This record gives sequence, C-alpha cells and structure tokens, in this order.
Amino acid sequence: VLPVECIHMALERAFGDPAKPYRGRPCMSKCWVCEESLSIPPMLVDMEKTIEVLEFEVFRDGPATAPTLTTKLYEFSKDVWPGSSIKVLVRHAHRLTLQLVASGILKFWVKSSAADLAAAAATGEQPQGSVVLAWAQQSGRRTYVHADPGRWKGIAKPVGVAERTRNRGDRR
Repeated sequence: VLPVECIHMALERAFGDPAKPYRGRPCMSKCWVCEESLSIPPMLVDMEKTIEVLEFEVFRDGPATAPTLTTKLYEFSKDVWPGSSIKVLVRHAHRLTLQLVASGILKFWVKSSAADLAAAAATGEQPQGSVVLAWAQQSGRRTYVHADPGRWKGIAKPVGVAERTRNRGDRR
C-alpha cells in the first residue's frame, strides 16, 4: 500500500498509541511524500547475489537487526545492484529492506530487553525495542519463501537479465 499522505502521519496513525490520537501535521519536507526530491529511482537487484549477501553476511548466525541488514546491503551494494548506472545510496538499502519485508521474503518482530520492558511497565509507556529480521518460511512448512522467484517480482531483475548483467560486468 502506497501512502497518499505524509509518511510520518501515516506511521503515527498506524503504530502510535491508540489512546492518544495523533493530531500532528505533515512534516512538509522530511519524507518522500511531502518532498519529492527525497524519493529515489527504483533499482532492481540481482536476486541470487542478494540472497548470498543475506545468507552469508547477515543471517549467518541467525536473525539480525534492521540496521545490521541495511548496513550489509549497502556495504555489498556492488553485488546487490551489479552494473548500476545510478550511484547506490543508503536509501536504496533501506528501500530494499522494506521491500523484502513487504513481499514476505523477510519476517520481522520487535525485541525488547528486560530493562526496556521493566521501564515501560513502571511508566505505562510502550516498551522500546529493536526490529529484528529473519527469512520467512511458508506457513506449515520448513521451506523458505526467498527461493520463490515470484516473491521477487518488482524487486529483482528476471534471472536471465541478472545473469547477462553479471557476465557483462565480468568481461570488463
């Protein structure tokens, strides 16, 4: 679902405290909905290389935090977005992280420490936590959904195109 209003307002309405209705205004310049110059052109990834980066650099030891995943995607951007004519920005890695969650390739949850939970209980506030990501599995099965090319539609280049791009880059 694409937002039609300030993303900050939409997020606050979706995830804010329902007991405290959000009465804020649009940010006017801090999100891509309010300020078009903040949007980035879409870039398709190499599915196989992206899976390799996620498997061996991010999820090697189990689930990872969202900042870790985004940092690794950016660090390995030449593999994830091979042959890109556009300079890859950290924003591209953030967008890809959100696309992987939205497509169901990655699952997420919020993990709070015992100290965060105790502090929240004492104040009545929502507990703070970290967003943790992992490969999503098909319901009732032990198979991971990232192997399904259909999940990558709109995110990754079709396999033949990715292969040709990789080969062209190898010849240089």
